[in-house]
Amino acid sequence: MNRKSLVIGLHILIWVVGLILVQLYDFLAISYFDYREFIYFSVISGTLINALIFYGNSQILLPKILKKKLNLRTYILSIILIVLLLSFLEGMADFLFNKLSNPFWDNVSVELSTEYFDFTLFINLIFLILSFGYGFALQWYSNETLKRKLIQDNIQTELNMLKTQVKPHFLFNTLNNIFGLANKNNDPLVANSIAKLADIMRYQTYESKDGKIVLSKELEYLKNYIDLQKLRFTKDDEINIEFNIKGDPESVFIEQLILLPLVENAFKHGVSLQNKTEIILNLEVEKNKLKFRVKNTINPLKNRSVKEDSGIGLDNLKKRLKLLYPNKNKLIIKEDLNHFDVFLELDYEESEN
Repeated sequence: MNRKSLVIGLHILIWVVGLILVQLYDFLAISYFDYREFIYFSVISGTLINALIFYGNSQILLPKILKKKLNLRTYILSIILIVLLLSFLEGMADFLFNKLSNPFWDNVSVELSTEYFDFTLFINLIFLILSFGYGFALQWYSNETLKRKLIQDNIQTELNMLKTQVKPHFLFNTLNNIFGLANKNNDPLVANSIAKLADIMRYQTYESKDGKIVLSKELEYLKNYIDLQKLRFTKDDEINIEFNIKGDPESVFIEQLILLPLVENAFKHGVSLQNKTEIILNLEVEKNKLKFRVKNTINPLKNRSVKEDSGIGLDNLKKRLKLLYPNKNKLIIKEDLNHFDVFLELDYEESEN
């Protein structure tokens, strides 16, 4: 069953049950009167109130609490106040309608009583419960769909790699031969660059087991990547690159290449050989938390928004974070005219050292 069919089926089921309950109550409560006018009003007003409760919780409040954008205490208080207030308004509306609009009551004294509120509150609580079922069902379905898609993407990526992969041993042997040739010709810069490239490729090919890696190795990989990027620059280019590390990277165990998209993005959109460039990377290891911030100037020659042009890199990162660090990550992206600022926080595992 696809998402659209699931949503339509849940809506039909919920509203059929809800309308049956409302009409059953109206029939039992005033069946000995001419209730036709009242039931039309009650169904319309009651359905609107039920819809506010149902969609307000399932579409607005519940997703916020599940994504930790709302604390539990505020959420509970909001739900209680909303249900009580709307139930009171609905009960008062029913009372006033009976008092002022129904001809039957001309010779009968109509008094405000709890009867106008008790079942109204009961029905609204039922719709509140239904909204939880609906919201959790959609959340579960979305998570399962995302997991299946990521699994399929990973399988496709592996297949594509197998189709295009050069045998690693042949490639490394070739790099070693070029490295030896550079040393023979007394060209340490080229030799060092080839060595760093070989380290990068070896890291991507062999180091990771089950996707996990000690942070110190990930940082070594990033430093090699940055050093290779610097080969494009000369001493006259106004380019400042800083990489500050605070804490013990040996204590952190993270997913391989989870930090790379942020660094790639900074070089892709921050480097300008015609203007002053600054790329600042700050990594901090705290107790069970890893904080990584990348701030860079924006190349003025790029007209499009950095976030729009970042495309696959940041989008894939968001998907990986959602799958690999569910409810254990925070990604904040800010952009102004001159700077792009990304902050990533992860709840990490202790390394097995």
